[in-house]
Amino acid sequence: MQRLERAAPPAVAPRSAAAAHDRGDGLSDRLAPSTLGAPVLRDRLVDPLVRPTVQRAPAVPFVQRLSEGQDALLLAFSEGLAVSPAAALRALSRAATMTDFREVVNAMSVEQVTKLMTDARTMDGLAPGVQPYVEWLGEVRNERIASGAEALVGQLDWVTSGAAGKGGKVVPKDTGVNNLDGQGQRANHFTRWLRGEGGAPTDVSSMNCWEACLYAGYKAGVFPKWLLGSIYAIACADGTALLQSGQQDKIVAAYSNAIAAVLGAGEETWRDGDAPPPRGHLVFFDGPSHVAVSRGVLGGDGTPAVMSLWCKPGPHPVMQATTMGALSAEDYTVTFGPAPW
Repeated sequence: MQRLERAAPPAVAPRSAAAAHDRGDGLSDRLAPSTLGAPVLRDRLVDPLVRPTVQRAPAVPFVQRLSEGQDALLLAFSEGLAVSPAAALRALSRAATMTDFREVVNAMSVEQVTKLMTDARTMDGLAPGVQPYVEWLGEVRNERIASGAEALVGQLDWVTSGAAGKGGKVVPKDTGVNNLDGQGQRANHFTRWLRGEGGAPTDVSSMNCWEACLYAGYKAGVFPKWLLGSIYAIACADGTALLQSGQQDKIVAAYSNAIAAVLGAGEETWRDGDAPPPRGHLVFFDGPSHVAVSRGVLGGDGTPAVMSLWCKPGPHPVMQATTMGALSAEDYTVTFGPAPW
């Protein structure tokens, strides 16, 4: 079986696995670094204070029929998960092919993926016994993000996302613009949710490109809400420092660049003619200018296939199965990297 793509070092885990996927209804101000050796901005991801539980996003609608061998692998994973994350990953490592592995991963419930991702982390790093299987854990993350994004084709509604000053601090802007409809500002449901001003986003919610990538991972059980809140808290902290020093004109760029850095922008560079970025990795066009999810294959035009929420190539600003060529990748510096977890 081919060697799997190495997973990025995990972010600091919640103190408790209970309700880890959904807990937290506000942005965290706790920005102490972790000790896991991840890139500097990723090291700033932390567990926010415990918040009231909110409604879980609906499960990703993976509907398929497993083969007898795949069904046995899923059963072995489920039994292992009841023991430890290491036991669950050990079972997955016995997949005969990558096809078997991916189909079993996509057949997992949101609750199973959430438990695996939560139990695999501790405050000090990886849970006991997980290290030998960290590449498999990374592949679970990658596959669920990619398949989650693919399940959203034709869904969501693209609007811009940004930052705004409020009470002497920078917060995620709760509105955005879709420059195709001429309707001006309208709600950004993703940032309103993180601000504690609305319920969890749905498949018809408005959000921007990188938020669509995060939403796909949230629905699939990969990203708990505390992690999403911490990502935005990092960006807001950078913007607040500029706001308080009188550099208002630099706030939006600092905010967007901080989010892109935490999400993995700049880790590896893609050039025309290169192989597609690994499936499930995030693809960045000039950093935060646009963010998409790699599908790990070439599209019909011979350039890498991606899932993208944007006004391009259109005609409608919904989640699109498109290619880097259709997004004019040649006009951008394109980088990619695994999402945080």
